[in-house]
Amino acid sequence: TVDLDDGQNKTSIVLDKPNQGLLLYPYIWHVMREFKDNTTMLVLADTEYDEKEYIRNYDDFIQQFPKNI
Repeated sequence: TVDLDDGQNKTSIVLDKPNQGLLLYPYIWHVMREFKDNTTMLVLADTEYDEKEYIRNYDDFIQQFPKNI
């Protein structure tokens, strides 16, 4: 299960078949959970990893979005 949050909308996607995948775009908070035994995760990226580009705290992430009035 992958929980997705763009700062305004939240949804969960269940990946329960070996032929399923998920494309994550920038600025989407995601949490991966409920891994089953023998789960394999493959991550492909189009750029080299840079720790400075990542937000590790949800409150910091959500502050980037304007408040709904």
